[in-house]
Amino acid sequence: MTPNAAESNAAPEKIGPARKIYQIVKYGDPILEKPSKSITKFDAELEELAEDMFATMYAAQGIGLAAPQIGKVFASPWWTSPAARILKRKSCW
Repeated sequence: MTPNAAESNAAPEKIGPARKIYQIVKYGDPILEKPSKSITKFDAELEELAEDMFATMYAAQGIGLAAPQIGKVFASPWWTSPAARILKRKSCW
């Protein structure tokens, strides 16, 4: 069977760097009670952590994750929806 032209000319899917998957802190852990610090600078280190947090959230099949849930004490609610997951998988987002 011959592949069609669209398939043979398609660019390979982008694969990013491996992401760290954090252990998710459970209810009752004292870190969840600590006041969160505000984020004052979004630098490369925080961008990397944000990507790892998304990877952690997706690995847990979650729809939301905050930094304290992975043991980090700063305000960072990340959330997504089924539609956002589909868009991310298709590299549209």
